[in-house]
Amino acid sequence: MSKAKTPKKFVPFYLLILVSTGVFSIGSLVNAQSSQEEKKMSVLPKTRVENVVEVIHGQKVEDPYRFLENGESGEVRNWVNEQNAYTRSILDQLPDRKRIKNRLEELLSIGDIGTPQVHKGRYFYTKREGKQNQPVLYMREGLKGQEKVLLDPNSLSKEGLVVLDWWYPSDDGKLLAYGLSKEGNEQSTLHVMNVETGKNLPDQIPRTTFCSLAWRQDKSGFYYTQYPKAGEVPKGEENYHRQVFYHQLGDKPDEDTKIFGEGRDMEEWCDVVLSPDSRFLLVTASQGWSESEMYFRDLQTSEKFVPIVEGIDAMFSGQIVGERLYLYTNYKAPRYRLIKLDLKAPSMENWRELIPENESVLEAVQVIGERIVAQYMRNASSQLKIFSLTGEYLKDIELPALGTVYGLNGEWDGSEALFGFQSYFIPPTIYHYDLKTDNLSLYDRVKTDIDTSLYEVKQVWYPSNDGT
Repeated sequence: MSKAKTPKKFVPFYLLILVSTGVFSIGSLVNAQSSQEEKKMSVLPKTRVENVVEVIHGQKVEDPYRFLENGESGEVRNWVNEQNAYTRSILDQLPDRKRIKNRLEELLSIGDIGTPQVHKGRYFYTKREGKQNQPVLYMREGLKGQEKVLLDPNSLSKEGLVVLDWWYPSDDGKLLAYGLSKEGNEQSTLHVMNVETGKNLPDQIPRTTFCSLAWRQDKSGFYYTQYPKAGEVPKGEENYHRQVFYHQLGDKPDEDTKIFGEGRDMEEWCDVVLSPDSRFLLVTASQGWSESEMYFRDLQTSEKFVPIVEGIDAMFSGQIVGERLYLYTNYKAPRYRLIKLDLKAPSMENWRELIPENESVLEAVQVIGERIVAQYMRNASSQLKIFSLTGEYLKDIELPALGTVYGLNGEWDGSEALFGFQSYFIPPTIYHYDLKTDNLSLYDRVKTDIDTSLYEVKQVWYPSNDGT
């Protein structure tokens, strides 16, 4: 294959296509960039050379700009300022730059919305509008109810540096456990809110970063994960040793009972799940992104955890319904599958495969009432399928276009599924699906001024040279 010659006047550039803006001309951008570079090239700030030579694995390695790695150096700071000033002298004079900047700000400020969690008729979700620094937590009473602000982190800091890290409503939606952190440190402190009054209870628990939490059915307390305080572990290990505790509302956090994690690998990541009747506690202990172990405890009859999975090079997560554990795993199934087991006889020989692995990737599974809702990824596009509790395929949920589903959830004893959807021309949109009537309806969506009806998304397939 011959190689094309590059014209002498050619100026390479990257073009960002702004949907429905029509704010600039390609030719004017290229010509302006070329002329500006020609004018400014003579004043390009110089960078001194101080060659550092090292021999690594027998190879001579030269590093003439090692001194630039010292960001605290006055010389390096001056160098950065000069380089930034030079860059701005070119970019700031490009034609239509202001209009491009304004349009980008509009497009990047359309906001976002999360999938609601439903708890006995109360719908909890986050939403960020326009230029808000942080998402706000809302709640609706009923599917069509008026939304109510439960927690606005933006009101807790003028600089917008207080973050709502995570939140867990109780099963009946009357109490809310949530974590706040400051200035991006992700060091959450747990708070508990009375949803009906909006007032916080006295309970506060520190060091609950990325907390996993499960409420007892009677709301008397919850199981949660916490990190150690300084002095409890060797210095430098404070962000490890994630363990499971139980907190009774009204008790002092320092007196909380440690439930799981003592003496285990400090890098394990523990998550907790509690059965709806608060009888079975499930702990998943993950080692990185390739292996997890799973243990459960019958809180009515035992003080010990029983292993479900140990020492297997695979990932596991689960949902408990009654005395059944629905196990989502890639064990002997790289594209994942769903297994059901009885917690009274959890050994592997009693496992029953409900949804086998197929050519699509099973990304999420949720037991909702008398159905299983499965989220698949096939050919870079999401699919939602409905199965019976015995694993029989029933139907697909027809999605509005080729796109991506996120945040699938619903109640174990409910009849509605909620999920987010977005595509190249559909902004973040939340849908409500009624499993009894097979009705898919819009719950809420991000507002945008782009007329998406002018565009369509489709997939086109071509055979590769080797036929695959």
